[in-house]
Amino acid sequence: MRDNSDMSIALHKRTLAIALPMIVSNLSVPMVGMVDTAVAGHFPDVAYLAAVAVGATIFNFLFLGLNFLRMGTTGLTAQAHGRGDFSAVRSVLAQALLLALGLATVLLILQWPLRELAVVLMAPGEQAAGYASATISQCASGAHRSCWPTMP
Repeated sequence: MRDNSDMSIALHKRTLAIALPMIVSNLSVPMVGMVDTAVAGHFPDVAYLAAVAVGATIFNFLFLGLNFLRMGTTGLTAQAHGRGDFSAVRSVLAQALLLALGLATVLLILQWPLRELAVVLMAPGEQAAGYASATISQCASGAHRSCWPTMP
């Protein structure tokens, strides 16, 4: 018979195996902005650094604002999986995908006005504002590895 400490260690290992990918995922989002900032710091004009900072802030605000979908889906999926109700797991997945697709469509349609409003609210300066708009557009288009403004 196993004692409670062996069962506790096994439970902690299983929990860590589930939680660790989520922790890494949560840490990776701000890391992209930090890397972009480090790269832009080597550009010749400070406006590039300001643009990346503004762009990363706006992009992270929108991205993290949609975290409810990932976190809510994880909880509902875990509950359904724990019950052994795989039909509910598929239903939660389908609902989350439809909601994500709908939100992505709305954000794509409203991309220009949201970008311009965000840049105006952040007020980075005239030159940095143009670069910030380009940065946000590049990030939103999925060109995540090139989220810093292109040098002229």
